[in-house]
Amino acid sequence: MGQPQQWYPHGHHGPPNPAPGYPYGAQPPYPPGLSPGVAPTGHPAYPGFPGHPRQGVASPATAYIAAALFVPAVLMAFAGAAVGWIGGGTADSEGEYGLLLSLVGAAVTHRVTGDISFAVATTTTVACLAGVLVLALFARLNAVRRALGGLGCVVVAYYVYALVYLLTEDAGSLALIPLVTFLLWTVPTVVVLLPPVGRAMRGRTRPGR
Repeated sequence: MGQPQQWYPHGHHGPPNPAPGYPYGAQPPYPPGLSPGVAPTGHPAYPGFPGHPRQGVASPATAYIAAALFVPAVLMAFAGAAVGWIGGGTADSEGEYGLLLSLVGAAVTHRVTGDISFAVATTTTVACLAGVLVLALFARLNAVRRALGGLGCVVVAYYVYALVYLLTEDAGSLALIPLVTFLLWTVPTVVVLLPPVGRAMRGRTRPGR
């Protein structure tokens, strides 16, 4: 039997002519600046091409905003510690009493020292440490960001306990200022741990972790 005839487009009696100098099936080299998976020369790279950054460094303003959000919480902590230190655990108004309850450690201070001194010392320490970390965060150091986020998580966890404690002790009417303080710590803590803030740190070229 003869070889079966192959069909070719009308007017052709054989396979298409290969490019001059290349065997059938081979392809000529790509023009300069153009190769598989690489954007043409003179054109911006597109996502998926090698060498294209997945995400650039975020604006430094993101880090500055995250640092500034901690300022109200730090000021509130210093105010509460001052009231507790000057008054010795006594309050002349409902507002001052609310500040005493908003101290870090106020819900457990009676088990430790029996007075407000433990809460005052703890709050002062937290406020000073947070203040230093906030100032250092303006230098956009990722280690500082993580330390500040970790401190914020500890403080937020305490306030969750303190609010639950006040509610279980039928003191929910006194929980307003502690609740505000809880929010003042929660918002900046969440913000400082967001990936865009991580990308705003010095030396970061990929999404922050």
